[in-house]
Amino acid sequence: MRLRLLVVLLIGVGSGCAASRSVEKTDLAGWQTLPLRAATFAGYDTTSLLLTMRDGVRVAIDVHLPHGLPSGIRVPTILRQTRYSRRIVYRFPFDGFLRDRRYGTTRDAFTKHGYAWVDVDVRGTGASDGVWVSPWSRDEVEDGAEVVSWIVAQGWSNGRVGAMGISYDGAAAEFLVLNRHPAVKAIAPRYAPFDLYPDMVFPGGVHFTWMTENWSRLNGALDFNELSRFFGAASIAAVGIASVPGEERPTAEMKALRAQNLDVHRLTSGLTFRDDSPAGFPGRTMELYSPHTRFLELKDAGVPMYVETGWSDGACSRASIHRFLNAAPEGSRLVIGPWEHGGRQNISPFTAESDTQFDHDGELLRFFDKYLLERDDGESSRPKVAWYTVGAETWRTASDWPPPSTPIEFFFGPQRSLTRSAAAPSREVFALDPKAFGVGTSGRWNSVINLLDEPMPPREQSSLDARRLLYTSPPLDAPLEVTGHPSLELVLAADAPDTAVFVFLEDVDEAGRAWVVTEGTLRAVHRKTSDAGPYRTMTPWRSYLRADGQPLVVGEPATLDIELLPTSWRFAAGHRVRVSLAGVDTDHFAAIPGAATRWTVSLGEGGSRLTLPVASAPSSSTQANSR
Repeated sequence: MRLRLLVVLLIGVGSGCAASRSVEKTDLAGWQTLPLRAATFAGYDTTSLLLTMRDGVRVAIDVHLPHGLPSGIRVPTILRQTRYSRRIVYRFPFDGFLRDRRYGTTRDAFTKHGYAWVDVDVRGTGASDGVWVSPWSRDEVEDGAEVVSWIVAQGWSNGRVGAMGISYDGAAAEFLVLNRHPAVKAIAPRYAPFDLYPDMVFPGGVHFTWMTENWSRLNGALDFNELSRFFGAASIAAVGIASVPGEERPTAEMKALRAQNLDVHRLTSGLTFRDDSPAGFPGRTMELYSPHTRFLELKDAGVPMYVETGWSDGACSRASIHRFLNAAPEGSRLVIGPWEHGGRQNISPFTAESDTQFDHDGELLRFFDKYLLERDDGESSRPKVAWYTVGAETWRTASDWPPPSTPIEFFFGPQRSLTRSAAAPSREVFALDPKAFGVGTSGRWNSVINLLDEPMPPREQSSLDARRLLYTSPPLDAPLEVTGHPSLELVLAADAPDTAVFVFLEDVDEAGRAWVVTEGTLRAVHRKTSDAGPYRTMTPWRSYLRADGQPLVVGEPATLDIELLPTSWRFAAGHRVRVSLAGVDTDHFAAIPGAATRWTVSLGEGGSRLTLPVASAPSSSTQANSR
């Protein structure tokens, strides 16, 4: 992988160039585009400085002002607070074409249209002082308010500030609202977690070790300005973290402090329940810095949100829906595209173009123009919710989520069938593969740390069939459009008190090729559900608390209600619906100690069944493509 990264850097991936193709369908198909006001500036000028916070910690910021901004002209500002370095400096000749791939075009678009843009290294990271004690710590959040106060005191500021970001930076924009600073008028938390335990660290209660290990390695490489620790040979292209002129950072003293920065993987390893505290940290849980614990305050603050995610965005698609339903006030929007974590790739297998054609920057500009410039270029006419249906290859819209649907059921049957009517009760014994078993490293889970755009299509699953338990429907007589939150009621007995279940909903074509539509994960000890939780969800609430833990009784059937991640997918006529099950995914998740090696799955009447939310009627869209 590191060799590939170096090759990609050497050929200029940072330039954003791609081969020209003739494309019939893209992730823009069916979207109602609006005219964008003309750009008034060309490029921007950057100033780097250190701002001193209330406790003496200095944070590094870059201020990007439109080039040629006339004296006396006041402009709105977009603020981005990041844990991943506000800017990387590249070596010659790479500095001629490499750039910030996540925010480069967005920063360009906003400054050209008369915005200031401010990037901040949060305390304990990049070129800033201090210690990073946790994600979005109280001090980090309060720093955001001080940065906003500094911005609005500048002669170029019109007194209005918006905040945006992807992933960590998106949640930072959300936490900024909690300061109740009157200058903060709108935010765009994009591809960001909402409830950290199930959305990012323990999906379904199983430790997502691929993420925590790699995130911790990446953080360490950035914190100590030793990029080779993560990027290997590819780091030859970079000098490292941008310092502030006159101060080389991080200094030896700063690095000594950064040895105290939180190691997320070490902290989360060995945990089982949401309310578990790591050894040596009594009373410290993920709830202390999870956005969902503050959702009532966020909604009450009244700051509109542009919430954006993709169907292959780890579990952040569910997180973004929950954010929109619980924390987003009036004036907010939810956009879900056929994208990975960050929205740079179109993951639909039914389109020729893998690079996004969607104008993310234009949509963000129109949204922020409304609240920071009080200019409405059609933003008010936009539907509150828009999503892309893979397979139909078009956008659909509604006034809320989820759109109207009718639940239909498929029952597990004999000969590993999936049928619309339940057969007589029966059981099937399945021996779980005792060998290390993974599902590949190209898919939704890898997209959450995909710094150089490794391809992230829905995984083709055919090569794994022999090692999983599969239930397949007959060919469909007519297209089947699934939009919402599928679920699986799995009735099984196991030969141990605990097991993990990995569920894949698949679309199988006439040639036998199978694509993952969506997936779900559950550790059996977390199977208890209730009808209501602390925030609104689309499926039964699962607390993941120790008090609700329920070990399996060996050999006794139990029902596991497994939530699959939300999706919008159109199965073509002639295709088949397939459910595949596995007990381990060593490419991404920790093995369960002492887990079951044998399942007995209940079939037919009273047994296991899949429930799909099928669109009651085609949702509104500008076109209805089919395949």
